[in-house]
Amino acid sequence: METLTNEIAFVQGPPGTGKTFLGVALTKAILATGPSREKPILAVCMTNHALDSFLKDLVDQGIGQIARIGCGSKEGWIAKYNLRTLVMSEKSTEKERIERCKVLHEVRSKYMNGYCSFV
Repeated sequence: METLTNEIAFVQGPPGTGKTFLGVALTKAILATGPSREKPILAVCMTNHALDSFLKDLVDQGIGQIARIGCGSKEGWIAKYNLRTLVMSEKSTEKERIERCKVLHEVRSKYMNGYCSFV
């Protein structure tokens, strides 16, 4: 299977053709193989709904160590997986919190242009 031998794989197709099913199966296969378990997997979807559906299926399959980047979800259950929520729940020193705020401010001012707020 070509998707398991390359660092980047694209899965595309019309609605109802099994993209989410395949994505979950591939994720499970990747996580089950030796050292690749230690590397993060980035999944990018065309819509927030598609991403939420994919993440829900991962959670339903027992894969709960996930982080959702972005603020476009309308699903309440996903809030605990939002990257902002995860970062804010981590214990950190005052110095780390100040540095994080500086970095987030820089990212927001340079790249976000009002699309979404991290803090």
